[in-house]
Amino acid sequence: MNWTDIIIALIAATGGFFGSAMSNNKQLAIVQTKLDTLKEELTRQGQRIDQHNHLNERLTAVEITLKERERHETAGAHS
Repeated sequence: MNWTDIIIALIAATGGFFGSAMSNNKQLAIVQTKLDTLKEELTRQGQRIDQHNHLNERLTAVEITLKERERHETAGAHS
């Protein structure tokens, strides 16, 4: 084995290493972008759930108020 073969092997190994590293960086960037998108969607979904829960709380309060009014009206009609 002579120096030319060793240098060519080192150049090939270095190229393979950097090519692999660049490919991994691109894949990491893609995964990070997808993860950020999922986080944003999860945040929006959480906000929708909070709005829905708040609406349910308000509807429950309205139902209780209506039942109390009906009881007072019914009690007043029987007096």
